[in-house]
Amino acid sequence: MLRSLSRKIVVLVAVTAAASALSAGRAAAGVILHEQDTVTGIERHPPPLDRIIEIEGLKKKVSDKYRVHDFVVDLANNQTLIIHPRSKDYFVLPFPPKPGTTAQWMVLPFATPPLISYKATGKSSKILGYACREFSGDGYFNNTRYSVQGCFSTTAPGADIYSAFTKKAAGLLGSLAPAGINFPDGVPLSMKITQKAIKAPPPTISPSNNKPTPTPVPKPGDWVEVETTNMIVTSIQLSKGPIPDEEFVPKGFEAKRPNNLGF
Repeated sequence: MLRSLSRKIVVLVAVTAAASALSAGRAAAGVILHEQDTVTGIERHPPPLDRIIEIEGLKKKVSDKYRVHDFVVDLANNQTLIIHPRSKDYFVLPFPPKPGTTAQWMVLPFATPPLISYKATGKSSKILGYACREFSGDGYFNNTRYSVQGCFSTTAPGADIYSAFTKKAAGLLGSLAPAGINFPDGVPLSMKITQKAIKAPPPTISPSNNKPTPTPVPKPGDWVEVETTNMIVTSIQLSKGPIPDEEFVPKGFEAKRPNNLGF
């Protein structure tokens, strides 16, 4: 009787340990997304660009096939690493970037989608077999006006990891969204992001004093599309374990100080 009870206790402890290890492994895993961006604009029509997004905890890495720059946003240490894979070096910038610097325009589009206020449209869809709800938003972020439509999934692998990172970043970037941020839960499996600008009227000269007349306050119809990015996620999966630290800070790469880039 005592021996049987001992066996049961051993088995229970082993099962509990295995479950704990499995749970810990899942908690430590990250999410890896492959997405394709197609950009259309007034002056350029580049070919589609494939990107790889890796997120684990408070770190996010964005890379593409050209590998000119890789971006790592580290919210735990409030910094961004801009990595040059070809020359095997990188430099570190503060996050959020200093207002008015080149880094502000260079880093933020990779850190998050436009952080504006989104509202559910009532429509839903399926992408890669995962259900997603459609949201749209129109507003200012980082001194740019955006119109965005996206389909967000809360059931796709790693949706909670993506959502937690983005909402943490939103807490640091709130000053760049004057109308506030209401970012949906989940991961966007598709997005259409349109940047807009004012179609400025030609300057006119007042005949009375030879001075330019003031520019009128823009009306809704004065805004024109400048550039539109259509993003679609082509695959999404949890990493098999913790994403190696070398993915975020490559071993053997030299840390350098940025020069003449307005940082």
